Amino acid sequence: MRTQRNLTKSTNFGDYDRKDADQETGKLIFSNKGKPRVVASFQIAGSYSTYSNTWKWSWANETVDAGNKRNMNKIKEFERKTNSKN
Repeated sequence: MRTQRNLTKSTNFGDYDRKDADQETGKLIFSNKGKPRVVASFQIAGSYSTYSNTWKWSWANETVDAGNKRNMNKIKEFERKTNSKN
């Protein structure tokens, strides 16, 4: 959490009016007054449920667009080889 706070502070990401993640384009957009200021590509590694305290990898999550989990195959293969369940 401290690293995330430091990143937010040093980049001023907290100062943008809007922060949008578009699964169709794979773009994370930070904007002010309707104008994009920072646009970055993203991949979804997985999601965490605070309700059930569980992690779900993106490749196992049908709600994640295929394009946003395409680079997770290396992690999936590592998990398969090491028999990791986390």
